[in-house]
Amino acid sequence: MKLDDTVAAVVTGGASGLGLATATALRGCGVKVAIFDFNRETGEPAANAIGATFCHVTSWTRTWWMKALHAPGKPTDRSASW
Repeated sequence: MKLDDTVAAVVTGGASGLGLATATALRGCGVKVAIFDFNRETGEPAANAIGATFCHVTSWTRTWWMKALHAPGKPTDRSASW
């Protein structure tokens, strides 16, 4: 898979651990990344540090999916699960 600035990714649980490592690696390839996490205290600084967008998740309902679907920019055409 070609990873560059034409690709966008949503990383759930991206505020720390493997999620943050994944988000960081994707940003290193130029991918546009949105980090979705419950933890705002670590998520916002982590996203800022790597040049990603942070989305605060308050519950696991479809409302946060709607934010992703209507976010500015090109819609994603790929998805991956780790």
